[in-house]
Amino acid sequence: MKSTVRGLLWFVILSVSLALHAAEPAAEAAGKKFAVLVGVDDYVEFPRLQYTKNDTESLRDQLYEIGFEKQNVVTLTCGGAAKDLPTKNNIEAVIGGVLNLAREGDIVVIAMSGHGIEMGGEPSFCPMDAREDHLSTTTVPIKTVFEALERSKATYKLMIVDACRNNPFRSKNLGHGASVLQTIQNPPQGVMLLQSCARDEKSYEDDELRQGVFTHFLVEGLQGKAADKDGKVTFFGLFKYASEETQRRTLNQFRKIQRPYFQGEGADFVLATIEMRKPTRLPLPLPALAPSIPAGRRVDVSTASQLRYAVENAKSGDVIVLAPGTYGLNGIFETGHDKGVVTLYGDPVAPANVKIRISGPRGTIRGDKGTHLVLIGLDVANEWRGVYPANDSKVDIRFCNIHDCGDHGICASSDPGSFTGVVVENCVITGNSYGIFAEGSLDVRNCSIKNNRGHGISDYTRGCAMTVTHCDISRNEQDGILMSKADSFATVTDCVIRYNRRGIWAYNGAGGDFRDNTLSGNREDNWSVREASSFNFKRVGNTPNN
Repeated sequence: MKSTVRGLLWFVILSVSLALHAAEPAAEAAGKKFAVLVGVDDYVEFPRLQYTKNDTESLRDQLYEIGFEKQNVVTLTCGGAAKDLPTKNNIEAVIGGVLNLAREGDIVVIAMSGHGIEMGGEPSFCPMDAREDHLSTTTVPIKTVFEALERSKATYKLMIVDACRNNPFRSKNLGHGASVLQTIQNPPQGVMLLQSCARDEKSYEDDELRQGVFTHFLVEGLQGKAADKDGKVTFFGLFKYASEETQRRTLNQFRKIQRPYFQGEGADFVLATIEMRKPTRLPLPLPALAPSIPAGRRVDVSTASQLRYAVENAKSGDVIVLAPGTYGLNGIFETGHDKGVVTLYGDPVAPANVKIRISGPRGTIRGDKGTHLVLIGLDVANEWRGVYPANDSKVDIRFCNIHDCGDHGICASSDPGSFTGVVVENCVITGNSYGIFAEGSLDVRNCSIKNNRGHGISDYTRGCAMTVTHCDISRNEQDGILMSKADSFATVTDCVIRYNRRGIWAYNGAGGDFRDNTLSGNREDNWSVREASSFNFKRVGNTPNN
């Protein structure tokens, strides 16, 4: 697993005036909930950051889930309209405006994710337009934010900082009196300061989580894992959970210690009440179901050339076992015709240990006519498509990571009527141009299909029959599930479909049977079913159901 030290500063400021002692029962906030979320990944001068946007959007989405109304949440990230960019002027104007709106009893969240520096011992946040030669006038001083918080009439103040310890700038010697941010000290009265790690420690990003480690567990705690027996997530409960899980993850994965801690005085208070919401159904843990090596003639390989030779010369029943490592190939990697059942077995418990990287404008793993290809425990990131079943092939994909492919993660397409079927089970499909593009028969079970640049799952041709069960289909830039071809039909059961452009979009006569799914937070619509499809569309027990 690859890790990177975070080159960023992550603040979450929950604005509150705390007068009680920490030992007293957690207080219930009775007012409104406001948020300003700032995520800077693409700087004018400074190095680009990796998972800043993911962290910002994950926190935003979870705030929606725990009762922050969309009209009270302002998000500033790169790539949007001018008024939505994380520039110095926009950040200071929005923070000031929201803090002025807050009243007694309210919660205000200010989240800032990006580079951080110190000048003369004073910490500052770097907006996207920060200039290395003019740091004093182009950054946002934390002191200014602290002063605005002190003036605010909101009732609850909490500041969470997730900061790096490496040089975030292109030049090795910053000059101009600036240095890399270490820690933020001495929060004003009424502000509780939570930081992701102690001084001289490092705050880690995790390529497998595709987030900062601390932020990942912070959000996970808000989802309910930090809840007490009554279903309440309190500040101290959230800190305890995020702190323990961050230390455990960084020690186990990176052999490093990252110890979150907090400063400030105040009483505990309730951030979320999980028992009031329908539980979020997410895919089951993959390692619990991981299969052993199947029976058959075993062929062990440890290099790319050995792998290609074993596949090209495979016979029905062969099980090709890949040793941990990276297998760099070029062009179309395929089995050939009429091979029967051929299995490629990596590491189903930790797929990232067995990496398939296929370069070239047609770089992909492809099944072929008369062959049943089984992929287990592989980490696939190809220049073109991840897996490309075609020409009367059948492919089972289990316990695999398929990510960051230039085209589709899985593209099950061929001549009309010639495609047999694809099973995708216990897989993570993320960061591709599109998640799954399907023709013929598709069965997707217990998968995480997230953060793809197009649709999560979409049909490819008339008559496509897809079954999707117990999947998390979230944060794709287009639709969670798109059904657009006449006579195509989707059976979707017990899935979570959130934070896509649209949850479900069906038109042109495509039909579906959707039961017991949870849809929430999709930007345009949870359901968008055109008239031509509505006559062949069933919805039973979904939340919401229309």
